[in-house]
Amino acid sequence: MRWLIVALVVVLVPACAGGSSGSGEAGPQRGASDLATVRAQAGIVEPTATERAVRPTPASRSSTATAESFEQNPGYATDESLFDALIAPGDIATTWTFGGDDGIGVAAFCGGLAIEEQFEPIGWAYGSYSAVGGEWAEQWIVRLVEPDAAAAMEYARSALTCDEETLEREAGNDVFWDYEPLDISPIGDEIHALRVDITYENPVYTPMMGNIVFARQGEFVVVVLHYGFSVQPELTERMAEIAVARLELVRDSSV
Repeated sequence: MRWLIVALVVVLVPACAGGSSGSGEAGPQRGASDLATVRAQAGIVEPTATERAVRPTPASRSSTATAESFEQNPGYATDESLFDALIAPGDIATTWTFGGDDGIGVAAFCGGLAIEEQFEPIGWAYGSYSAVGGEWAEQWIVRLVEPDAAAAMEYARSALTCDEETLEREAGNDVFWDYEPLDISPIGDEIHALRVDITYENPVYTPMMGNIVFARQGEFVVVVLHYGFSVQPELTERMAEIAVARLELVRDSSV
């Protein structure tokens, strides 16, 4: 999914990013609006259309992914007609703020290519969000021909499922993502959901947690990545419900 991952922030109170190192120096400070910093720390890749992105190689469940490079699908493009379907922060809560709609990365998990890289999107849109207190969310909408949309969900259930993966960074700063299935209510035509715990080889960084939901409605696939220092699955579920409901604002006819 150039959008699958997944991978989704903003006007807020700075959140402290960690304790202190063994030398007594304070850990880096992360502002609640600094999506790029948070994404980098969490190991979420931000490739461009002309760059190769470092991603984990496919790994079967109960194994650990390693890093390898994949070419991005050069055929996808942002579809401005889908912007109306992006979650409005006021639909979530008054503490949430919209960060932007520039696609800055893909939602690639468990060593698999993102959906928008594995398939040929007709169009896609991206939105990022943040909340006071250290919560962030990212949303991808990918429009495919309907048979591909159904295949994309099967791909998410089969390829984007693992126990853990290691995102290799500079020495001593690897990021560890540990996954487990997330049970949420049915949304749209079908869903696939995961919970993730994000920890760091470098102990100055505060562990994070997150939830990932893939949902399909007709020819649209939506990915919601909700993460932070404390994340409630009920809120992730609400975001996914809103994301699917807002597709009615752009649906005209099935492809």
